[in-house]
Parts: sequence; structure tokens; C-alpha cells
Amino acid sequence: MSADQMPDENRMFTGRCLCGGVHYTAHIFVGSKAPWFEITDALPQHAEFGE
Repeated sequence: MSADQMPDENRMFTGRCLCGGVHYTAHIFVGSKAPWFEITDALPQHAEFGE
């Protein structure tokens, strides 16, 4: 299933997306990101999906 086919409540993205019209709503899986990688924007951060 592609991102544009998902219901709005399930659309959460990380990383970079080259899709036109897509905007980020949150960072997911930050509990397993590299400790040296710093997220510097104001989006909500979730350790796991569905948190």
C-alpha cells in the first residue's frame, strides 16, 4: 500500500520524501535511531508506531 492510499490517521513519515504534496506529521521509531543523530525540528517524536 502506498502512502497516498493510507487513511489520514495512519500517515506518519520519517526521513525524506520526494512525493509532491506530502507533509510530515511526526517522527516514528525514534527509540531505535542512532544516538548521534539529532532531530532538530518541532514535529512530535514517537519511540514506536502507534504510540
